[in-house]
Amino acid sequence: MKTILYSDIPETTYIQKDGISCPKLRNEMIDFLSNHERHQPLSSFSDQANYSNNVKIYNLNISRELRDKAFSFLQFDEVFEESINIIHEFEEWYTGEWLIETEGKSDGYLVLLSSNTNPETDWDDWTNEDLTNQVQVVLDFDRTCERAVDAFLDVVKTHKVVTKTVQRPIEITVMEKL
Repeated sequence: MKTILYSDIPETTYIQKDGISCPKLRNEMIDFLSNHERHQPLSSFSDQANYSNNVKIYNLNISRELRDKAFSFLQFDEVFEESINIIHEFEEWYTGEWLIETEGKSDGYLVLLSSNTNPETDWDDWTNEDLTNQVQVVLDFDRTCERAVDAFLDVVKTHKVVTKTVQRPIEITVMEKL
C-alpha cells in the first residue's frame, strides 16, 4: 500500500479549516481515513493497526546517491535530533493525546498513536465534526512525518561521514626492573 502523504493530496478536493487542509465531503473524509496506510505493531496482541507512514530510506523518493549516503548516517543518533524535535512539537501541540512512535523491525514506520481513539472503527457512527477533527490530526501527522524525513535528509545533505584515527592515552600497569 502506498503511503499517503499530505503533498500527494489534490488541493482542489480540500478546504482550509483552522489552517489545516481537509476533505470537504463526508465520503471523502471517510475514504481518506479508511485508505490511509496502517501499520500493525509488532508487539501488539490486538488486531488494531494504527495510521502510519513508511519512512524506510529505500522507499523515499530520493536519488540513489542520497539513499546510499543516508544509510551511512544511520549509525549516528545525532542525525535524528531535529526529526525527534519535530515529532515532540506535534505531541506537545496535541498535549499527549496523540503520539508518534517508530515501529517495525528497523523502525521504518512512523506510527500515530492515540490514548482514546480506536483507528479501526465504523465511520458511520462519527459526526462530521468528529470526522473533520480526525482528518485534521492525520493530515497533521502526515505533515509532521514529512518534516521529520526532510530534517533527516537535510543533515545527510549537509554533512559527511568521516573515519578518523584517534589516539587515546591508555594507562597500563607494567613491571619494571629496579
